[in-house]
Amino acid sequence: MLGGGVQIGTKTFQSFEDVQVWVVAELPIHRYGLFVDAVSLLDFFSFLGHIDTEKQLSAFHSQQKAGFATQYESRVATSIQTLFPHVFGKTGSDDSQYLPGVPSPDKWDNGSHGLKHSINKGMGLIEKQVENAIHSVLSPYPEAKRLVIECLYKAKRFISDDFAKWKSKGSWQE
Repeated sequence: MLGGGVQIGTKTFQSFEDVQVWVVAELPIHRYGLFVDAVSLLDFFSFLGHIDTEKQLSAFHSQQKAGFATQYESRVATSIQTLFPHVFGKTGSDDSQYLPGVPSPDKWDNGSHGLKHSINKGMGLIEKQVENAIHSVLSPYPEAKRLVIECLYKAKRFISDDFAKWKSKGSWQE
């Protein structure tokens, strides 16, 4: 890590070794999947709505085979490799000027039919799901719990506050 390191709340990590020491001391159960960022939080939207049983069982089998203890760990780990969160669609090329799932301002904000509405509607449910996991798993680890909650709220704030900034700099300028 360069510069001032990585800061979460009041905790600053200057190196990977700092993180390792902190995990041993403050997170002995190694449940890193509860530390979400905006991309991994948006990836939880694929859990909403109808879930095909065969696909879910296959995903569960794959996550266990890969060594992930929970859906949270597998989601966070795979979100690092994802170009866009699932909610923004899959891309066929890297040179598109639009998000695949949001090709126009109307697709983003079209009242109750837009993606913005779907995200706002589902965010409460996803936030509650992650908060419940945080409280049930991390209650014995207060510092870890505090940092995980900070990550969740920063991810949510990033999603809700920054889209207007992206829109004003993108291809949708009116």
